[in-house]
Amino acid sequence: MPTLSDTVSLTTPRAPEYYPLFNMLLGGIATRRDLSLEALDDLQLAVDNVILEDRHSTGDLSLTVTLQEDALEIVISPLSDPDLYHTLVEGSVSADAADRCLDICLFLSPLVDRYVVRDLDSGGFALELRKLLR
Repeated sequence: MPTLSDTVSLTTPRAPEYYPLFNMLLGGIATRRDLSLEALDDLQLAVDNVILEDRHSTGDLSLTVTLQEDALEIVISPLSDPDLYHTLVEGSVSADAADRCLDICLFLSPLVDRYVVRDLDSGGFALELRKLLR
């Protein structure tokens, strides 16, 4: 059991053939903390869908997982899709983005305990997901 926190980061090119590596990272962390398969599936589903909703973004993509005493914190960055950003910040899909954006907020609610959008200095944003360990 960690005493403070442990952090693991993985950065890959933004291409679908690399996305399974993020699931491997989450699986390894889940094994370390004896996370249930249901909780692991929730996290993988949340991460996969956020990445898929970040349409037309380029460059590398990073996943950082911090293992804390009572929670897992996952940060996905950098993200840049404006529809995704506004949906996450506002808590619902705006009418002008309805044909381009899944209601990711509604989707994330049963999968994670909290999410926070953080603006990045470089432009774009990061999404922090938090899953309590029960």
